[in-house]
Amino acid sequence: MIDAVSSDGSLIVINNSYSPYSTAPNYTGRELDGDVRMNNGNLEVYSGGCWMQVGTSVDVQLPIETQEVIDWARKKMQEEKKLNKLCEKHPGLKNARDKFETIKALVEND
Repeated sequence: MIDAVSSDGSLIVINNSYSPYSTAPNYTGRELDGDVRMNNGNLEVYSGGCWMQVGTSVDVQLPIETQEVIDWARKKMQEEKKLNKLCEKHPGLKNARDKFETIKALVEND
């Protein structure tokens, strides 16, 4: 059962438990209309007498800003992989990169 869905403004957090039963304050031990659970990978909702399968998958979208950050990180990772391959192929480029990183570290510690 999904206990809570929340957001800290940049990420979606879904808390769940393995119990198919409600966590309502006056819990009676019975399912309540609208209770939700995951059952064998399927999302189900309780509808007054039985569990009904909602679908075989759930689409959760991230906030636009979070998706942009992920896309940026992916792009930077690809750029870094490409640069690493170029440095392996061209030792002079690796030497220049190492010197740049050394100077950068010295300036940042200033």
